[in-house]
Amino acid sequence: MQYILTYIKCSLKLTIRFVYLYINKIIKIFMVEQIVKMVVAELKKAIERFAIEKQSDETDIQIAINPQDNEATPEYHVLFKYNPDKKITFKELIGVKVFDIKNREMFVKPFLQKSFLYISKKENIDLFAINIMAMKTVSGNVVLLLYKHKKFIFQINLDYIMQGLDEYENLINT
Repeated sequence: MQYILTYIKCSLKLTIRFVYLYINKIIKIFMVEQIVKMVVAELKKAIERFAIEKQSDETDIQIAINPQDNEATPEYHVLFKYNPDKKITFKELIGVKVFDIKNREMFVKPFLQKSFLYISKKENIDLFAINIMAMKTVSGNVVLLLYKHKKFIFQINLDYIMQGLDEYENLINT
């Protein structure tokens, strides 16, 4: 009888642990999806704003994001017809002059840093060669494109980001 109780107790602990890990994974996936949606929405607004500022079509404006140091801190640039126009801060990107009440950078910066490090390891690209370009298509959607320096690699989609979420810890620790 004692063995049965011990077995049930251990099984229950393992089941609870499994459910805990599964719920954590679901929460993590949901958070990543929300961060990606927020980033894309902010990039779309920024492109629209800079197009008005430049008195140009929205398809002429691109936002480049690339790592600026070994910690992969994101750096933002506005491009006009694929040529550098100006360097901007995250606050300028989201159109905030003084204080971001939603504190979006707190979520976006570490997310982008991990993304840069993941891309660097996964795609075997030097960290400082990574450029992510956001651009608005004719249909009005914002797409994220990965470049190695100025050479197009591929379009980044949510599946790639979610795969990175699963692989990131393993790749960084190897």
